[in-house]
Amino acid sequence: MKDNVSIYDFKDYREYLKEVFEERKAKFGKYSYKRWSEELGLSSVSGLTMVIKGQRNPGPSIREKLISNLNLDQKEEEYFLKLVDFTKTSKNNSSMFMYMLDNDQEFNLDDSQRPLSFKWQMGFLREAVKWQDFKETKTWLDSKIRFTIDKEEIEEILKEMKDVGALKYNNQALSVDKDFTFERPTVNYFKNLHRDFLKMAELSYETEQSKRILEYRMIMVKKEDIPRAQKRLKELMNEFIKEFDQEEAHSKESEIYLTSIYILPISK
Repeated sequence: MKDNVSIYDFKDYREYLKEVFEERKAKFGKYSYKRWSEELGLSSVSGLTMVIKGQRNPGPSIREKLISNLNLDQKEEEYFLKLVDFTKTSKNNSSMFMYMLDNDQEFNLDDSQRPLSFKWQMGFLREAVKWQDFKETKTWLDSKIRFTIDKEEIEEILKEMKDVGALKYNNQALSVDKDFTFERPTVNYFKNLHRDFLKMAELSYETEQSKRILEYRMIMVKKEDIPRAQKRLKELMNEFIKEFDQEEAHSKESEIYLTSIYILPISK
């Protein structure tokens, strides 16, 4: 059975393995590193735990066993091996590792090749079709977008969403096909989308204060608690969305919001 954790969400293979372990533990209760080691066919649990703690990198044999156990497809396997190789080459120097990763040609792609699933306009349109007065015209759509970040692409992206089946007509009204899923890109395009969101956050400062909230705190977190802290923030976001996200409304009585959570390291 394939884990729900996506390797593409990580730039450190060890953090990915830790998240897989936490998911399996939550699912199976008594799941342990000893059991995982047995599944991998390792003679002792230390071989696995030393890898996850960063005390060693996995050799060819353990890599092969992990890839099989994680049920990675060919593209996921390539990404996993790239993360391992980058970590080895950087010799655990995190700043060098991030530099190499961000400057590798497969991770720093031409923005014109960005997949539909990593375009902010796609997310906007997915929400906009919930409006009862939704119109497909560029003039109407442009009138509903506050920011000018490549909004001229909106019609093209709307057509693409209909072509791939992300949006469909139901009683002559366009709606989201809830059974549709995007194919996950083979490389990390999130950096491009991240920049768009940060630009929106910057521009939003000019929006009336009653419509926006910026809350921040500097806190100290134990390094061992960082994965749990990240997981908790994701849970809070999901709870917020569940409470406030609307399935249907009129554009005069609702607005589309970008919600985001950042937990960023300031010290090193």
